[in-house]
Amino acid sequence: MTLRNVLLAMQYFCIFGLIFESWIVFKKLKGQIHLYLLFSCVTALISNLGYLLELISQSEESVIMS
Repeated sequence: MTLRNVLLAMQYFCIFGLIFESWIVFKKLKGQIHLYLLFSCVTALISNLGYLLELISQSEESVIMS
């Protein structure tokens, strides 16, 4: 198992974990602090998706775009 495969597995795990956490927070949304937590989860999800796109890129142009 290469380092790239370990990093890919970690990114997929984090992405699915953040999706699950966002869903839980959205279900139990009661106050302003929960809204901040939801925004934090969504921004972390977007960031992790960007890193995943960089990891699976095949060319330099796609790395720059991601």
